[in-house]
Amino acid sequence: MKKLLLIFIIIYSNNIRASNNQLMIYTGQSSRSSGLEELYTVKLQYSQPNEFFRIPGRRNIEAGFFAFGEHESNLDENNQFIAGLSQDLYLLNSPFLYAGAGLGGYIKSKSTERISSKVTFGQKVFIGVNVNRVNIEAYFRHYSNGTLTNKNAGQNFVGLAVGYYY
Repeated sequence: MKKLLLIFIIIYSNNIRASNNQLMIYTGQSSRSSGLEELYTVKLQYSQPNEFFRIPGRRNIEAGFFAFGEHESNLDENNQFIAGLSQDLYLLNSPFLYAGAGLGGYIKSKSTERISSKVTFGQKVFIGVNVNRVNIEAYFRHYSNGTLTNKNAGQNFVGLAVGYYY
C-alpha cells in the first residue's frame, strides 16, 4: 500500500502543472537598442492549460499597464492600460524546467509615438522553473502593430513573473 501511495504521489507531482489553472504577475522594464529605460510594465495573467496541435501550452487573458519612471518625463505618453488574449506554447516542458514562446493580440488605452495604433500584437519568449505549485519565469516580450500604421517602432520589455497553479 505504501508503494502504491508513493507511486501516486510521484505521478501527481510530475503532472501538477498539466492539469491546473494559473495566475501570474509580470513585471518588466523597457529595453531599447541603447539599453534599459525607465518605462515599466506590470501585468496580471490568468491561464488555462491547453494543447495546440498536440503541443502543450496555455491560453491567457492578460491585463496591465505601462508606467514611466520619475526621471524620464519624455516617456509619460506611454502611461497606459493594455489588455488582450494570447497563446503560449511550451517548447521544453519538464516537471521542473520549462521554456516556450507566445503570441497575442492586445488593445491599448491610447496610441503613442512608438506604436501609433491602439491595436497591437505581442510576441514573447520565456524560460521558467516550477517548485510545487509556484513558478518563476524570465521573459522577453515585443509589442508591435505589425505595420498597420506608419509609426511602428515597437516596444520591448524584459522581466520576471511569479505564478501560482491552483
